[in-house]
Amino acid sequence: LARAFLARGGGRVSLRPGAGVEAVRRTADGTRWQLIDAEGTVLDEAATVVLAHAGDAATLLNHETCLATPLPLQQVRGQLSVLPPAAWAAACPGRALPLLPVAGAGYLLPAIDGCAVFGATSQIDDHDPQVRLGDHRLNLQALGRLTGKAFDDAALAAAALTAQGRTAWRCVAGDRLPLIGAVPAQSRAPFADRLQAVPRLPGLFTFTALGSRGITWAALGGQTLTAAIAGTPSPLSARLLDAVDPARFMLRQQRHS
Repeated sequence: LARAFLARGGGRVSLRPGAGVEAVRRTADGTRWQLIDAEGTVLDEAATVVLAHAGDAATLLNHETCLATPLPLQQVRGQLSVLPPAAWAAACPGRALPLLPVAGAGYLLPAIDGCAVFGATSQIDDHDPQVRLGDHRLNLQALGRLTGKAFDDAALAAAALTAQGRTAWRCVAGDRLPLIGAVPAQSRAPFADRLQAVPRLPGLFTFTALGSRGITWAALGGQTLTAAIAGTPSPLSARLLDAVDPARFMLRQQRHS
């Protein structure tokens, strides 16, 4: 999917993997943004910049742009489990993998190279990258509830020992909604009780906190952000735009104070 999006951009897209951005700063005349690496080198600069790199976007914004209200983002660890064909057959004799994904409180995918792929756990602020046996057991228990065919203790233990897997981290906001739009600017002056009156950093946008729904929300979120940058009609209603506005936390803090 990512390759298809890049191909659609054609010559307007330049991919530079491995170029770590450690800081964002405005140029002296305030018209452009510079992206700085760990050595202080300017990687690139532009009038419009979108920070779309999960929790690291909050790190840059909270420390480099002096947000009045830090973005309340959390990292949520997830581990998925993979059972090779023989292990799936032993754990689930006579049970075929589905032709379509089964999802609810967990998920089970159609066979991938004959393997069963299912999961995933969800642990807030857990930074352990290791694949854990206990999390395989949690995924197997969730799989039993999802399919209505629970594993007995012996089958669950045996399957957990043969399972493979990987870990990754989802980025979520406190209200479990994404952040799509212009970044709010630091301001000590009170503003009207509406998001449209919150001051913004010109040319700086963010698209993050997609949680477990990155693939689902990526295209629509990209179109929404493009419309905000270009000043064209948005595909979302005004109410939904307010719900994903990055400035909503600043507004809530002002209301509470």
